[in-house]
Amino acid sequence: MVWFNAQACTFAYDESADVQALVIAELPDGSGTRFEVQRSGTFDEQDRTLGMDTYCLVMDSGATHYGGVIGWRVDEANVLRLTLDDRAANALATSSIEIALRSQDADVVSRAIPELLHL
Repeated sequence: MVWFNAQACTFAYDESADVQALVIAELPDGSGTRFEVQRSGTFDEQDRTLGMDTYCLVMDSGATHYGGVIGWRVDEANVLRLTLDDRAANALATSSIEIALRSQDADVVSRAIPELLHL
């Protein structure tokens, strides 16, 4: 399991890259343990063929995986809890991710996750 207290969180659209991203980081400057959920605004045939026509999970280690979230919630203690399928767990070297959010970030994450995962 990956677990950390987040002191930085942003949900933004990068127009030049046509990518939406939720970035949650351990330290205020974005360093330390970091987790990202990214989604491109457009997909091509190669993306579809490779199964990359979905969201991408990114760890600070550089490990990435397309898709793989089988459950998520932000609980009453403002902890984001993500459960991953076996393929994502193997690729990211963890079966779950738990991030303690600042109260001001819990709403941002609760809006961003369904938008990025298309739930």
